[in-house]
Amino acid sequence: MKIAIISDTHDNLDIIRETIEIIENKNVEKIVHCGDLVSPFSAKLFKNVEPEFHYIEGNNDGETNLKQLIEEFGQYYQHVAEFKIKGINIAAYHGTDEKIVNALAKSGEYNYVFRGHTHQKSDKEIDKARVINPGGIKIPNNNQEGYSFAILDLNNGNLKYHDL
Repeated sequence: MKIAIISDTHDNLDIIRETIEIIENKNVEKIVHCGDLVSPFSAKLFKNVEPEFHYIEGNNDGETNLKQLIEEFGQYYQHVAEFKIKGINIAAYHGTDEKIVNALAKSGEYNYVFRGHTHQKSDKEIDKARVINPGGIKIPNNNQEGYSFAILDLNNGNLKYHDL
C-alpha cells in the first residue's frame, strides 16, 4: 500500500494540483496531509481524488469551514491521527511541538510518525519509529529549493520524495 504524505501547502493551488496529478498516477491508496492547507478553497481540490483523504489540522488552519468541508469527503483530525494498516501503526501530527513529535516516536506504539510544520523534508529514526516530514512550500531561511511531498510504500518501506 502506498501513502502520499503532504504538508504545508499554504493555499498554493498550482502546487496542490501538481501534487494531486502525481499522486493519481502512482497507485496511492491513502493521502495523509499533515496540516496547513489553510483555506477551504484549497481543500476543495482534494474532494474528487481517488485515494482516501486524511487531514491533520495545522497551526495556520483558522478557517472555520475547513473542517466541515473536509469531513464531506475525508477524515479531519484536530491533533493527532492514528492509523493501523496491515499491522503497521502510524501516527500523524502537524508538528508544532517537538516534544509531542518525540513523545509519539519514543512511545513504542508507532512504526511511523508523519509530521510537517518545519517545511523541511526529513526521514529519521527516533528510537524504533521512523519519523517522516514530507517538506512543504519554500519559506525564507531554509535550505529547501522548492515544494516537496513524499510517497511511502508500506510493503517495503521505500520512501520517495517528489520535488516540484
